[in-house]
Amino acid sequence: MKVCILTASMNHGGASVVAFDIARGMVQQGHEVLFVSSGKSPITKYQDGYELRVLKNQKTSRLFHYFNPFLMLKLYKQLRKFKPDIIHVHNINLQTFSLGVLLFSRYYPMIWTLHDVWPLCMTGWPKIPDCDGMLNKCHNCPTWPKWMVRANKLLKESVYKFSKFHIVSPSHWLISLLKESALHHHPVSAIHNGIDPAIFFSDENSFIRSKLNIAQDKKVILFCGGKKLAGQFPAWRKGWAYLCAALEILKDKHDNLHLLYVGDPLSLSENFPVTVTFAKGVTRKDMNIYFNASDMLVLPTLADHPALTVLEAMACKLPIIATSAGGIPEAVIPQETGLLCASRDSASLAEKIDYLVSNPAQGLKMASLSYQRFIALFTFDRMIDQYEDVYHQMISSFHAKH
Repeated sequence: MKVCILTASMNHGGASVVAFDIARGMVQQGHEVLFVSSGKSPITKYQDGYELRVLKNQKTSRLFHYFNPFLMLKLYKQLRKFKPDIIHVHNINLQTFSLGVLLFSRYYPMIWTLHDVWPLCMTGWPKIPDCDGMLNKCHNCPTWPKWMVRANKLLKESVYKFSKFHIVSPSHWLISLLKESALHHHPVSAIHNGIDPAIFFSDENSFIRSKLNIAQDKKVILFCGGKKLAGQFPAWRKGWAYLCAALEILKDKHDNLHLLYVGDPLSLSENFPVTVTFAKGVTRKDMNIYFNASDMLVLPTLADHPALTVLEAMACKLPIIATSAGGIPEAVIPQETGLLCASRDSASLAEKIDYLVSNPAQGLKMASLSYQRFIALFTFDRMIDQYEDVYHQMISSFHAKH
């Protein structure tokens, strides 16, 4: 099988990570893979058994969210040359390949994996992270003017109507939103993102802490704030302010807390309630160092899809505290495989952190059950097998209709 995997950028968070993982997995299954992305400079190289092509995209325009003739022409030439049996689309917005790419589904079998809610609203995540406007089909958008929302809906719904792709969602939460949208006519499959546990797990906790200059008696809280993008820290959407407030609540009760922050450093107040270690420029292959140096992952996110960080923590047998946002409850079962609280609730978050600090045996029990759930539902091999099945189904269905 010849598979073309398409994503807007090589460095756009979880969407890019999953796209690369699927490319690697399909090569391991014996398929030929062309990975196409965009960037400021063209690149052609081979890695992990497949060809990677970055198409030059220097120009930017808001219109390119919907139609980018320059990149679409370059992509068309790649497709004519490669002759894929199927195209697997990931993120296509970000003023890159554009919504128009979906029209190629009239000529090639196509799968579109949704990594955020951009297909349903103006942005990948609303500026108000817990916006529920999509439930009302965005009739009263709190962020954008009505004319812009209407134009957005018209453009997207027109393309969806004339396209013939198959949707894959990493969470049932997003599928529930699709049922009320213009995408409800398209077939949908749920395939959870998968993680290779061999990449993350290590039992060298003491050695790792020594390398990071963190005392062995500290209770280490891991928070992944991410890289600064377009001048903004993504940590705000991950609930950074609420974590800070929770740590302030706990400072007089626990004097042994240590925050391990992975991402571009933020400015801290002089009287910040706990000691902080910042880890900047961490690659995915090095993340196991930080997972395995920690006592718990805390993700008080305001909005998230399935959250790869949660799955990686499960693979590392690390206790998890998170909010019940988006698809997270599909991975974390409250009181069984981790602890969940409502978004924007610092008091509840502090209570959950206090519980794990005070009851380490319960944390280890949850982590063990979490790992079992991970092995059953969220492994890399399972994800690849499921995508391969959908590929075959789509190819057979496409050719039966043509």
